[in-house]
Amino acid sequence: MPHWLALILFLCTATSRNQVEGANDKALTKNGLEHVCDIAAEVRAKEHVHADGLTAAATKLATNQAVLAKVRILIAAASNEKEALQLQAISAALHRTAAEEEAKFTKATAMTAIEAIRHSSYLLGGLYEYLQIAGQAINGVSNGCFANDENAASFYTTAQLASQVQNCKAVDLSAKDGWTDKQVHQPGGYKRKIDKTNLWSTSDKGCKIHGGGANNGPVASATYGTSHSVAMGLISLTNTDAALTDLSSLANAEADSKKKHAAKAFNTLSQPALKVNTIELPDKDALKSLPNFEASLAKAVGASKPFSGKEKEQAMEKLFGSKEPDPTAMFWKKLKTIKLAEDSHGVTKGTQLDEISNLPLLTELETNYTINKAIQRNSPAAADACNCSSAQQKPEEKLCSEAKDNEDKCKALKPQGCIFNTENRKCELKAEVKENPEKGSQETGGKDDKTNTNTTGSNSFVIKKTPLLLAFLLF
Repeated sequence: MPHWLALILFLCTATSRNQVEGANDKALTKNGLEHVCDIAAEVRAKEHVHADGLTAAATKLATNQAVLAKVRILIAAASNEKEALQLQAISAALHRTAAEEEAKFTKATAMTAIEAIRHSSYLLGGLYEYLQIAGQAINGVSNGCFANDENAASFYTTAQLASQVQNCKAVDLSAKDGWTDKQVHQPGGYKRKIDKTNLWSTSDKGCKIHGGGANNGPVASATYGTSHSVAMGLISLTNTDAALTDLSSLANAEADSKKKHAAKAFNTLSQPALKVNTIELPDKDALKSLPNFEASLAKAVGASKPFSGKEKEQAMEKLFGSKEPDPTAMFWKKLKTIKLAEDSHGVTKGTQLDEISNLPLLTELETNYTINKAIQRNSPAAADACNCSSAQQKPEEKLCSEAKDNEDKCKALKPQGCIFNTENRKCELKAEVKENPEKGSQETGGKDDKTNTNTTGSNSFVIKKTPLLLAFLLF
């Protein structure tokens, strides 16, 4: 009788143990984890491409607008009509190119990036939770969810996974690096891991999260059916076993209960990422291949049809000349020599124009110089700018103007206040001599707090200040 009793107790114990440890309570091996985490790393890498494209687009579009504003400032402050025309031809091409780049940033392209980021983050978040739950604890060398190999002689907790399978770091959105792109994102879906076998332990290791079917999964005595999954569908559970879900074909899998999360991430990440380019300030040689420049060049030289043969070279020579220095190089050099006259919009006095990226400030500067140019054209004191007759010029100014581009003749007129402008190749009256009467009236009590003399060499003029336009540049 005692022998029969012992046998009955043994059978009951065995039955109980089988109910607790279902037939598919196996541990996922390092090889199996690599399959799961390689997909996570691929998702993370492509998510970064979409996120970076979206954020970079905003930055690049603002940079393009800043470049355009600086060119317009140079046009407004141009010392003569030829210089203004040269800059306007360049500006027209740059504006059209910038508009084409801006057209890439639409609601549709932005939403493509947002959807890719959203579905990727959702998938990664689910995988993160799976790894956290499954790897919370191990039972010595007996039970666990993550094993070294199919023999399961040792197990890993979640904290230990990062050193064992580095790509598992990718599921943690707070981690910035540490994973490697294994190129598992293939046309149609995620490549199955076939270079390694033994993805699961050969025997049950008490991992209830991998249990399912009629074998007591996470909930005791509950039947989970034949279509259960965990790890956002990357692991499928059947009545008898656990397996890695085949994700090699995801094009039409968004309605599949197991594959839907991976499919949505894959399909949105497969869309082209938003890419916006910046515009650059070109030299004369670069202008020849600058997109959209040929049309503005034709307009500037009065051509009525597209260029052919050497006509483009001839047009370039007509507009920019054939001799050094390259006028475009002088234009862009000015951006380094022109400085902010006073603190404004958080930008410090003395900052070079090429270093200013504050769009409100650049817009204000452009407005001021555009207004000032209009003042020049309508002021008798600005003969060169408004095409006034020589009778309206001061005697000294007329004397200098008559020397034209004769440098030796201009030097001989130095006692009369003349100076040769090497940049514009013409003889001019010194700015301080030209503006001396204004200074004299200020010294004798005729000061007007609404005017300010801005001497800029060959580009001298009196700036009429208004209360809302206070930002100016020093040339």
